[in-house]
Amino acid sequence: MDPFILKIVLLFIIGSAWITFTTLLAEKRGTRIAGIIAGLPSAILLTVLFIALNQGLDTAIKSTTTIPISMGASAMFVSVYILVSRKDFLLSLILALLCWFIIAAAIYFINPNFIFSILGWMILLGAAYFLIKSSSDSQMPKKASYSLSQIFLRAIFSGSLIVFAVLIAKIGGPTLGGIFAAFPMMTLPSIIITYLAQGRTFSTAFMKSMMLSSSLNVVAFVIGIRYFLMPFGLFFGTILSLFLSLLVTWIFFFIPKNSQ
Repeated sequence: MDPFILKIVLLFIIGSAWITFTTLLAEKRGTRIAGIIAGLPSAILLTVLFIALNQGLDTAIKSTTTIPISMGASAMFVSVYILVSRKDFLLSLILALLCWFIIAAAIYFINPNFIFSILGWMILLGAAYFLIKSSSDSQMPKKASYSLSQIFLRAIFSGSLIVFAVLIAKIGGPTLGGIFAAFPMMTLPSIIITYLAQGRTFSTAFMKSMMLSSSLNVVAFVIGIRYFLMPFGLFFGTILSLFLSLLVTWIFFFIPKNSQ
């Protein structure tokens, strides 16, 4: 099978399953814990493994250079959605996508090194958090039950958006394709699904929790990949990187809660 087709198939299966699982979990257990879980490395894990297996460890490490600052762009995407959705849902998506596109285009043309990428991530995440710091990240769901067909449709919808983003990145040419390579493919379906299923307050709480979790966990995972992959190999380097991501989750999200 063509490697690109295989990548699309795997991203569709894993991405749609992950989004369906975490949004359903949010509707059962609340937004905070589900958002934290949703922010764990999923698509980025698959992407790094795919590159490492097909193009080698060095290429996989290099592919992570702009991921931190791209996570900052995704954080701004979420913050604009949370702010503007108070007025209008569709407008919030349009402005959030516009904000993301401008930042992503700047990242593409600047092509920062890893240190600059980390600094950009810190600035963008700090700005995003400042904009929505008064917004709650904890909301209990309304009671809802879904048939297997409804769950299946949720998975098809989220997987289709992921595939669309990957295809644009592939066929959009060097400029548009480069920009869309960092598209928030897990974030946009989660916003739409939670908003339609539970309303704005629930959706914004889930997205704030997911934004903070993914911003910290994915960057921790990327740092692990850059420093563990070569000395420990693909398998153990990836395991150690995932462990670092989980450690960050525990430090930032569970220790403060347990100490209260």
